[in-house]
Amino acid sequence: MHGEAEPPAELPPLSSLYEPPTLAQLLEAGQWDALEERTARIFEELRRIGSESEEHLLEVFFSVSSAAAQLAHKNGRRLSELAGGGYDKLRQGMPYRSFQQLQEWTADLLARSRRGSEEEAKDTRKRIIQQVQQFIEQHLAEDVSLQAISGHVYLHPVYLSKIYKLETGENLSDYVYRVRMDKATHLLLHSRDKIYEIAARVGYQRAHSFINVFKKHTGLTPQEYRDKHLSL
Repeated sequence: MHGEAEPPAELPPLSSLYEPPTLAQLLEAGQWDALEERTARIFEELRRIGSESEEHLLEVFFSVSSAAAQLAHKNGRRLSELAGGGYDKLRQGMPYRSFQQLQEWTADLLARSRRGSEEEAKDTRKRIIQQVQQFIEQHLAEDVSLQAISGHVYLHPVYLSKIYKLETGENLSDYVYRVRMDKATHLLLHSRDKIYEIAARVGYQRAHSFINVFKKHTGLTPQEYRDKHLSL
């Protein structure tokens, strides 16, 4: 009928915004390269279908905000830490209505998320290293194999070896060896323990094995080392 309002044009869907894995899943998994690639495709699609469409700008804004909220709250953090200046807009119900502003805010949010995740991971690794070293020092006379250590900190042996080397620059086996030799030299000079007793205290059940390893380390047998340094 003449004069009737035309029905609103259909809005093309932003397919890249919803394809699996979702933004929330990528954020949770810390797939930063994949997130960067996905958001680039989202904004390219947004530009292609009409970057000034308020409906689509709102759709992207709230989708990104929702993913960030899930990540923040799951990790015991506040959304305001990740959202930056966008948090006030969320709280006031005034999200970005400019393509460029939305794109810049999204990039900033992902950068904040990445920094926070990497800092948290680094802190976690440092705590693991401390637990590992404490376990070795306290159980040197017992089982300090990679299997035993990884079981203590509830990590896969291969993964534990990797993060230990990453954090310290030293292989875990080299650290165990160094602690054993350091303690052995200390006991040789500051105790009256017999060689076989020292061997046992640093994790060698056979004194002969300890003597061979110690000589390779210092160039002297344990007794020679003790005699040389105590005579000075």
